[in-house]
Amino acid sequence: MRTPHTWASRVAAVVTGGLTVLLVVSTALASGTPTTIATGVLTLLTGLATAKLVRDNCFESRLAAVVLAAVQLGGALLAVTVGLPGQEPQRTDPMALTALVLGAAVLVLVGLDHRTRRRGSSGAATGRGYAL
Repeated sequence: MRTPHTWASRVAAVVTGGLTVLLVVSTALASGTPTTIATGVLTLLTGLATAKLVRDNCFESRLAAVVLAAVQLGGALLAVTVGLPGQEPQRTDPMALTALVLGAAVLVLVGLDHRTRRRGSSGAATGRGYAL
């Protein structure tokens, strides 16, 4: 079921697409390493979530975008702090820093989208309680 877009959901879709592009570039640069398969799967899932977010903007697409952004954010935090498995920390890695920014932006934008929808809804879900 399609849900109307808000400004935050449109920007979240663009930023999630940016995460997909970042993952494609990261996969292309890291060919031959053990993390390539995991990055490839994450790239595919993020691309599908982006397409679903752009097309339907349903709850499931927003949930997928948040989960995948959180996974990307966690991986980027690991890369810049303690290092990925078998690697040293890369404190000046521009890919990881970009992933940190984009992952955090997706989380914030989907949260703002939820807040905008909640504020714009009428009836029982306006903060006065829920009707049964």
